[in-house]
Amino acid sequence: MSNLSFFRACFQNELQATLALVESLPADKLDYRPHPVNRSAAEIVEHILGHVKDLKTILLQTTCDETLVYPFESPADAAGKYRLHAEELMDLLGDSNDEKWEKEQVELLINSKSFITIPRM
Repeated sequence: MSNLSFFRACFQNELQATLALVESLPADKLDYRPHPVNRSAAEIVEHILGHVKDLKTILLQTTCDETLVYPFESPADAAGKYRLHAEELMDLLGDSNDEKWEKEQVELLINSKSFITIPRM
């Protein structure tokens, strides 16, 4: 199994569990954080949403400025956004190939500043 096939299978396998988790979060508890240095539940969901959005960018472009803030209105809204991005990502993964996945480089940026250039995988 190629790295791309493995990633696609793992992402697909975790998709429903991630959606169920996000949907089950109590809207009135999104500000909960177990310790002051930890992210809140809302910040963790925002982080996950940013990553699935960025994965699409990584497959389409040669640079990706990390999404650090991805607002949402409620757990249901976050789940809907995640579902949409995940479906689009799965389509892009299906259209990708091992050569593009393993060899082509993508530059990752943070706040528009270059952080690292790596293969898409």
